Amino acid sequence: MTSFKLKEGINIPLLGKPKKTIKSIDVESILKIHPNTIKGIKPKLSVKEGEHVKIGSMLFHDKVLGDVNFVSPGAGVVQSIKLGERRVIEEICIDISGKNQEFKESKTYSESEILNIDKLSLKKILKESGCWTYLRQRPFSKIANPEHNPKAIFISGYNTAPHALDYEFILNENNDGLQAGINALNQLTDGDVHISINGNKKNLIINNLNNVKVHNFTGPHPTGNIGIQIHHIDPINVGEVVWYIDLQDVIAIGKQLTSGKFSTEKYISISGEGIKKPTYAKVKRGITIQSALNNNLKDGKFRFISGDVLSGKKVQIESGLGYYHNQISVIPEGGEREFIGWLKPGKNKYTISNTYISRFFPKKEWSLNTLNNGDPRAIVPLGTWERVLPMDIHPNYLVRSIIAKDIEEMEDLGIYECDEEDFALCSFVCQSKFPVHEIIRDGLNYIEKEG
Repeated sequence: MTSFKLKEGINIPLLGKPKKTIKSIDVESILKIHPNTIKGIKPKLSVKEGEHVKIGSMLFHDKVLGDVNFVSPGAGVVQSIKLGERRVIEEICIDISGKNQEFKESKTYSESEILNIDKLSLKKILKESGCWTYLRQRPFSKIANPEHNPKAIFISGYNTAPHALDYEFILNENNDGLQAGINALNQLTDGDVHISINGNKKNLIINNLNNVKVHNFTGPHPTGNIGIQIHHIDPINVGEVVWYIDLQDVIAIGKQLTSGKFSTEKYISISGEGIKKPTYAKVKRGITIQSALNNNLKDGKFRFISGDVLSGKKVQIESGLGYYHNQISVIPEGGEREFIGWLKPGKNKYTISNTYISRFFPKKEWSLNTLNNGDPRAIVPLGTWERVLPMDIHPNYLVRSIIAKDIEEMEDLGIYECDEEDFALCSFVCQSKFPVHEIIRDGLNYIEKEG
């Protein structure tokens, strides 16, 4: 077991922190999947409107990877399929109002039997069951290519984003299938399987697992980002590929293999200033934001975010929960900017520098909205990006190389280790209001296209 103590970063004390209680939320009648929000895939439909589906039935597959299936998280009728420009599949809506939630079942395995499944057979099982889609790869943060041989697989068991789930608490509620899932991951790589946890807590469940290397991390956000953890455990060099997966999805893989049924449920955090009673919740995959909020929304004008406030996606209340998201965040929409607000003492304004006197009278929680409080301007390298990025990377030079489209310099500066979520705090603290995280994604997209 290794330990890492990171100093760079900040924890944003946002209003609306969820209580560590589990609320079970029943879906009203609709589940939604949004294929166009999943990076790097070209979906091809396998169902039509009006068609009946079981839990685990294929809805669509990826034309890029071929036989990687995306399956239904509920049994019912395909109510509608929404297509956008150039016939991009934007939404698949499933009506699950019927009482019969029938599963598509497959062969079951014990924990020990999983260790004897050969790699090709296991890949086939995971691809057909829909569980392969939980595995993603770095670089590029897209679904793992089954043809690749990753040098290691990383499990994210610690998240430091604002109002993120406490995985130690969640594991006490749900850990059936975890060891089976880890055994399966071991069959997919010739390297090691790593799991990162909160070093400030004694997680006995994790520490008693077999076939996995445990790493303790402590420090402010973004210490809990999987990209930061990979950087410190086993950095990615040019030509190398690693895979990563969320802890709840490891459990889902284990349950699929041991029960022969697709795991439809997950735990999420519902939080933010716009929520009456912020809480953890047990929900179905594909639940709509509206169903998840379940009369728990305050009056006012709010932004709905699938994911956390730094790296999540702005959505409509009718949308489904993001495929890889474990949070719903609701914060106030920004109003009008305050006239010459920068001249005022700012006792009630949040700051990470000494700009306002609030720095010397900190609150436990702050009300923050979506307002940028300024327009984009020239980049001035004052070292603020470096203060919140615990990586051995020079973000200023990397951003400039991306803008210049200099692939060789991007590679030299370590872009293959990067993902936009790791640079979200850089955008948040930037005095130039520069969208650093968007530039990082542009650079990755450019390299992938040109490479």
